[in-house]
Amino acid sequence: MKDFFSRISDNSHLKPIKLYILNTILLFFQQIFSSSLGIIALSVNSPTQIKLSLGSDSTIVLNCSFEMEIDEFVTSITWSKKYETGDYYRRINSYYPSRVVYLDPDMETRSNSITFTDSSPSVILNISEIHCKDYGQYRCTVEYVNSNNKGMETSTETSVYIQGKMLTKKI
Repeated sequence: MKDFFSRISDNSHLKPIKLYILNTILLFFQQIFSSSLGIIALSVNSPTQIKLSLGSDSTIVLNCSFEMEIDEFVTSITWSKKYETGDYYRRINSYYPSRVVYLDPDMETRSNSITFTDSSPSVILNISEIHCKDYGQYRCTVEYVNSNNKGMETSTETSVYIQGKMLTKKI
């Protein structure tokens, strides 16, 4: 193998071939080691922003979907909302396979949820009766066990913007 590479390096016109071979070898080892170390991980997606108006049956639909790698499994998913001050989040709902736990009494009365299953890799939080206080940053956090049986978490965020209606007085 050493003679092969030394012969290629002697011929400058063959350098692109040498680079191709080295890149292929590196990519091969990266795939092997990444999979065995659990580096390739679950991915989570949600809309980056939602814009809506107050009134007329407006509903916030927060959808958090995930894709798992082989030998990974999701243990729970949580939707949280950022407090207006500071960098703290309060938990709204926690989702487990085939059940939902409401953690915010206000959201329990104004929302409904769909949890994840083996055949449906997403959770949905529908918030109805929109209030101005519903604007802000929401975070979906997915807790899972990777292929090495190590507990992990990853998250994604959605910004919700709410526009009020202007009231005008006729004179």
